[in-house]
Amino acid sequence: MRERLAYVDMVRGVAVLWMISTQLLDMFTNEYNMYVEHYDFVLKYTNWLPIFLIVSGFSLNLMLDRYGRKAFLKKNIIRGLKFIAIGILLALWCGWNLPTPFDEVVSSIGMSVLIFSILLYFIGFSTRRHYLASLFASMSCLVAFNTVFYVEGAFNPFWCLSFMIFGFILGRLRSRVYGFFSLSSCLMNFHVVDYFGRTLGFWVLNVALVSPFFALMVFLEKFGTVSGFLGYFGRHSLFFYVFHFAIFQKLLVVTNSYNMFPFSVSVFFVALSILALVSIERLWYYLRFSRISMHLLHVCE
Repeated sequence: MRERLAYVDMVRGVAVLWMISTQLLDMFTNEYNMYVEHYDFVLKYTNWLPIFLIVSGFSLNLMLDRYGRKAFLKKNIIRGLKFIAIGILLALWCGWNLPTPFDEVVSSIGMSVLIFSILLYFIGFSTRRHYLASLFASMSCLVAFNTVFYVEGAFNPFWCLSFMIFGFILGRLRSRVYGFFSLSSCLMNFHVVDYFGRTLGFWVLNVALVSPFFALMVFLEKFGTVSGFLGYFGRHSLFFYVFHFAIFQKLLVVTNSYNMFPFSVSVFFVALSILALVSIERLWYYLRFSRISMHLLHVCE
C-alpha cells in the first residue's frame, strides 16, 4: 500500500490553519467582520474552501492507484456518508446559536465525494485521453451551469464538484504549467472575482493559484520541520475543523464573549486556541490508543 504523500497533507494543513485562524480571529476581534461588505476582501478573492475541494479530488486520484474498482467505490460511499452525517450533526448542534446550514462545508465535501466516486466508477479507471477529456467536459459544464444559473445555497453541488474534478485532473496530469496560464487570463478580468457571487473569475483564479501552491509544498517537503508541522494539521484537518467550530465558536457565542477584543489581543487568543486544539487532539489520540492497547493486553493474557 502506498504511503501518504507529505505535500498533499501539507496543502490540507495550510488550508485548515488558514480557516481556523481566520474564523477564530473573526469571532474574537471587535475591529472587523469578514462577512461584512467593507471587509469581504478576506474571503472575496481567495480562501481555503477551493483548496479543501481540490485536494479532496487530488486524494481521490491517489486512491485509484491503491484500491480496486469495487473497493474504491465502497470506501468513498462510506467516507462521503460519514462527512454528510458529521455536517448534519454540526448543523444540529451549532444551529441554535450559530448560522449553520445543513449544506455546510463538510456535508458539501461528503456529497461531492459521493457523487464523484459514483461517476468515476461508471466511467472506469482508464488513463486514456478521452477519459480525462470527459471529466474536463463535465467540470466545464458544472462551472458554466453555476455561472449562468446561480444556485442558491451555502455550497451548491455544481460549484463544489467542479473544484473536486479539477483536483482529480491535476493529480492525474501532475502538471503545474497550465495553472500559470489560467492565472494570467484571470487577472485580465480580476474585477469579476467574487466568492460570494460564485463567479467564474473566482473559480479560475483559485484553480490557477492551487497549481503553483502544490509546487511550493513539494519544494517545502524537503524541510522536515515545516513538512511535519503542516502535515500534522493536514492529517487531522477534520478533527480541527469540527472541534474549533463545535466547541470554540459555539462556546464564544453561548457565553456572549465574541467580538470583544482588539486585534492584537485577538491574535494572542487565536494562537492560544490553536494550542488548545492541538492538546485536545493529542489527548484524544492518547486515550483512544490507550484503550486499544489495554484491550490487546487483555486479549494476550
